[in-house]
Amino acid sequence: MTWSGMATGSAVERGLIPPFKPALELHIRDVVVTLGGDGNYYMTGSIGDNIWAWTQGIELWKSSDLYEWEYMGLVWNIDKEADQWVKDWRKHPRRAVRSIWAPEIH
Repeated sequence: MTWSGMATGSAVERGLIPPFKPALELHIRDVVVTLGGDGNYYMTGSIGDNIWAWTQGIELWKSSDLYEWEYMGLVWNIDKEADQWVKDWRKHPRRAVRSIWAPEIH
């Protein structure tokens, strides 16, 4: 999955950062990239349009060069793999929550 466009915006226009080509066209925050023992890079993060209210779980990408990324899929699913603490916490008193924020891999 790659994107052919270049980043633009006020930071580029003011010369704070150069225009660059994003690695992925993806709504992801809290990105973590880790070099695995097999020589590949693995990336995960907070994924989705509203990470504060709903996510499916943890998704993972793999790259050998940090330019081309292969989607590995959903590697941890809230509904199938969350323990009771997570399931109870989703019944938050102020609002329902079904989210994973800032997952990391090591």
